[in-house]
Amino acid sequence: MIKNKNERMEIIKQAVTTIMKEGLELDLNDESLKETPNRVAKMYVNEIFSGLDEANEPKFTTFPNDYKYNQIIVLKNISVYSTCEHHLIPFSTKISIGYLPNERVVGISKLARVAKYFASKPQVQERLSKEIADYIEKKLNPQGIIVYIDRGEHLCMKMRGVENHTSEMITSEVRGKFLEKPELETKFLEMIK
Repeated sequence: MIKNKNERMEIIKQAVTTIMKEGLELDLNDESLKETPNRVAKMYVNEIFSGLDEANEPKFTTFPNDYKYNQIIVLKNISVYSTCEHHLIPFSTKISIGYLPNERVVGISKLARVAKYFASKPQVQERLSKEIADYIEKKLNPQGIIVYIDRGEHLCMKMRGVENHTSEMITSEVRGKFLEKPELETKFLEMIK
């Protein structure tokens, strides 16, 4: 049964209270801590994991490609924050999206909203690349699409496990003409440098 926002916040609030009070033995009467379970619950439902609620799916208004534009359209370096689904620790990254238009084009801000929507849930970077490409492909039907995610800084690795970790993760999802003509992918990569 799908719960409403208030029900989900109450469940999260109780779980965080249990973790803090019983698991970590923190004093929730402390002025600094007593509202933390409530703050975490609101943050999870309304912000960090808002992508779990389909009601938050961004509007994706497209327009006819009346001017017959047939070159790569790129929005690069969209900053997003997400949460590693394995450890519930944040990761940040930059997303660049390119597409070859067909009959329709989309307002560029919509691409950024799509990236942020799919990042707003427990996630892995590989799936994030694919979900963004799936969504844009379904809504826009471009001749080709490429989603390139780089500078992935995963705190689940940086804060724990691997000491002095400074590496960054890169993923991509390549479809349509970008797959058929590798020179288009090369051109896209040059455009986002």
